[in-house]
Amino acid sequence: MMTILTRLVLAVLLAVGLAATSRAELIENGDFSEGVNYWSVRVSPHHGDPDPVFALVDGGLEANKLHRTKAGYVNISQAVDIRQGKRYKLSYEIRGAASGIYRVSIQHLMKGRHYVSPQATPSPSWESFAAEFTGKYDTDKYWFEEWRAATKDNELVKGRGTPRGKLAEIERVGRDDPPTRSVLYFSLGDLKGSFAVRNVSIIELD
Repeated sequence: MMTILTRLVLAVLLAVGLAATSRAELIENGDFSEGVNYWSVRVSPHHGDPDPVFALVDGGLEANKLHRTKAGYVNISQAVDIRQGKRYKLSYEIRGAASGIYRVSIQHLMKGRHYVSPQATPSPSWESFAAEFTGKYDTDKYWFEEWRAATKDNELVKGRGTPRGKLAEIERVGRDDPPTRSVLYFSLGDLKGSFAVRNVSIIELD
């Protein structure tokens, strides 16, 4: 039979193990199992014809009929609640049949800060990527909650992106001056062809 001391030791080890494996996840619906809930899929009105076509395929979100314009003209994005001084790990999978480059960044909008900004051409097979970064500012909580509320039931409209109306209304809200709006972006405006992303994650490391 286990002694009381043995049981205490096992309980402590279990607690430590659970703490190590239960990292806080910042991304909602990173596997797109809930469609595009919590995601914004935006094509700039300056993009020009034809517009890209988006679809949920193979456990991810795919953009087809991309043609080169400007990097920020086609974005897949989600707000993230970054805390100053905290370390994080971003990971995701990418594939595509395209020329040109895509960009991935986490931006503190209005503060001029961004992190993890790889630029690459997607491969026809799924590839995994990861990067670590440390937060420089605290995300404005009020703005973050408004973004989440505006995107939690999002849907693709005829494959052309998600509705812009609610997000446009909250772009300037916040309690900071100016509000720190922290957003993860996949920018596709420099690609021609197709691009897909899945299994997006940002976990807090400490």
